[in-house]
Amino acid sequence: MGDIASLLIISDAVVSASLIALILAVGLDATADDVLYVLRRPKLLFVGVLSVNVIMPVAAGLVIALYPLTPIVKTGIVLMALSAVPPILPGEELKAGATKAYAYGLYTALALLTVIVVPAWVAVVGWIYDVQASVPLATVAGKVGWQVLLPLTIGLALRRLAPKLAAGAAPWVSKFSMTLLFVGEIPVFINSWPMMMALIGDGTVLVMVAISAIGLLAGHLLGGRDLGERGALALASATRHPGIATMIASANAADEQVSAVILLFLLAGMLTAEPYKRLLKRRMRLAPTSPGMPGVT
Repeated sequence: MGDIASLLIISDAVVSASLIALILAVGLDATADDVLYVLRRPKLLFVGVLSVNVIMPVAAGLVIALYPLTPIVKTGIVLMALSAVPPILPGEELKAGATKAYAYGLYTALALLTVIVVPAWVAVVGWIYDVQASVPLATVAGKVGWQVLLPLTIGLALRRLAPKLAAGAAPWVSKFSMTLLFVGEIPVFINSWPMMMALIGDGTVLVMVAISAIGLLAGHLLGGRDLGERGALALASATRHPGIATMIASANAADEQVSAVILLFLLAGMLTAEPYKRLLKRRMRLAPTSPGMPGVT
């Protein structure tokens, strides 16, 4: 178990660096209007929060209440349901057909709202299950400050001062962030693999797939009339951030085996999203010249 704890500490540092690089890439490729796009549109913001931060946690709570799972598995699933803003976004949202403004704006808004949403949901979950659970708001705010606001500001400033340099650097910084994520998670995956395999076959994966599918459906239905925005919100709702889940687990001294559940949920969510992404791309190809209809504004 000590090895797992050490790996989690290292992994958290590397994944944090990956998030910083990704946010920097967003700043290099975006304008201030892009990153503020959703924050300036209350209806878009409301729908995004409803789908990502409300429906997913509630769905997870209902599903695990209906299906007999071990306390460790339930804990891991709940933690992932609370952990929005996965590091694979907003690139996946752009591939889904969303505009830069919506993809970057939604990502930025959700990242900033973690300061309020995560501590609030952890407190609610602790109250529901009658356990001592909390995440200091100052801790989350600090992480958002230096992992989101600082790199985003630097990226936006560089784009304004040297737009050509920023445009050329953005894709490379984004690729670097994905490499860091891979490097940070692979050792933990390897170490947790036996525990992950032990969870397969008892219905745990089916529960994770069901919760991820609910996220996809909620995002797609609430994403407005524009197909790209529907796809972006669906992916943002269904896929979660293992780094945030691990942070909550560490803050509350959760069992180290929870990390295996977190990683298995990550895999289940990504695999569940694949058929949806392929279907979405097919629909986008069928109507390449169709004018995008406005979503909720």
